[in-house]
Amino acid sequence: MAPAEHASVKKRKHDGEHKDRSPKKPKKEKDAPAPAPTKRKKDKSKGKERAAAAGPSEFRYVQGETVISIPPSHAGNPVACANEMLDSMMMRYIPALEGVMLAHSDLRFLQEKASLVGACPFAVCTIGFRALVWGPTIGMKLKGKISLCSPDHVSLLVHRTFNVSIPRHHIPTDDYEFMWGAAPNDPEFGLEAEDDATTTAAAPAEDDDEPAEVDVDASKNDRWIRRDNGELLGDETGHLEFTVIGLKLANQMLSLVGSIQEDPFSPAHVPVAAITDASMDVDPPAPEASLPTPEPTDKEKEKKKRKKDKKRKAGEEEEEEAQVEVDEVQPETSSKKKRKKKDKEAAE
Repeated sequence: MAPAEHASVKKRKHDGEHKDRSPKKPKKEKDAPAPAPTKRKKDKSKGKERAAAAGPSEFRYVQGETVISIPPSHAGNPVACANEMLDSMMMRYIPALEGVMLAHSDLRFLQEKASLVGACPFAVCTIGFRALVWGPTIGMKLKGKISLCSPDHVSLLVHRTFNVSIPRHHIPTDDYEFMWGAAPNDPEFGLEAEDDATTTAAAPAEDDDEPAEVDVDASKNDRWIRRDNGELLGDETGHLEFTVIGLKLANQMLSLVGSIQEDPFSPAHVPVAAITDASMDVDPPAPEASLPTPEPTDKEKEKKKRKKDKKRKAGEEEEEEAQVEVDEVQPETSSKKKRKKKDKEAAE
């Protein structure tokens, strides 16, 4: 009986211990996660409306196709051959794309198999691609940075790559006038250039810590300014907005002709060639000044005398021959007359 009682006591001990323990505190409820902020969807229709209001862009994507010939050396990798061919067309004006191709993507072969023509080892196939094209049109307004000013034109760079020329007759000369810069051999210009070089070399450039390069070029001081207040042509950064009035193509490179006139397509801005008319009072050209003739030498004088003597002798001989012929003809005519008289008398 003793062991049973001991066991029951132990049990009671444990029961008491459990009763003495404090009850467990309820777990705090975790805070619910805050709802994630909802992203507002961009209204694409507004962007399209803005693009439509701004007008056609100079950059556009074009789907193009072309036929290529794959050499035997690229038969194992025709995709690389097609990419090389498209790379050779970049930064050139492509008439089929109506612009300068800047980049290409989405290359695909439009035929499952290439064709071999005759004994030619080159495989001919057609490929398609997506091209980014720079193609400004007539009448489009663009903005470029002025690179050169001269009395005849103003040169610009669009996107730091494409050349633009604005001729003089498309610059409003009533509002602007051209001002020459200092000559290269001007001593004042040399001193100013040295001062500018020292000041700019001491001040660091905006982009990096290296000093900016100083280009001492007198032609860059030439400029177009306003007549009323002397302000430079263009804005503070040297950019100028213009209207495209012409496209020039040379060696597959595209350049533009621009105008800053209010009405760039007016006939008043077309240069007229000088026209000469017979009815117009035009002064005759001045006669050229005659140079003094050098005096002949003694040998030349003797040669002239000999020629004159030969001509005289030849003329005298011709006259003598003519006289002899006349003397021979005259007796013949007189004898004929006598015969005719005798015949008449005999007939009577």
